[in-house]
Amino acid sequence: MAGLIIAESAIFTIFVVAYLFYLGKSITGPTPQEVLETPIFYTVCLLSSSLTIHFAAKSLARGIVLLSLDSGCSLSYLVDCSSMAQRRNGTG
Repeated sequence: MAGLIIAESAIFTIFVVAYLFYLGKSITGPTPQEVLETPIFYTVCLLSSSLTIHFAAKSLARGIVLLSLDSGCSLSYLVDCSSMAQRRNGTG
């Protein structure tokens, strides 16, 4: 697990350093403000899918099988699918 966290941190650091290195280098190309947007809808979808898995794992630990990982994973899957559909349709 520590190796995964270190690898993900390294990749994120590389992206930040590359962004800072190339920031302001292009005089004519699109700027980050023109290309990037704040993904508020997708952040909400990601956090809500994580929340459903959290509640499902807590229910499983308490022995409540009805609301365990099956329903939590299903709900998380539905949230992620709706997020992808919104992105495909360009409405998100």
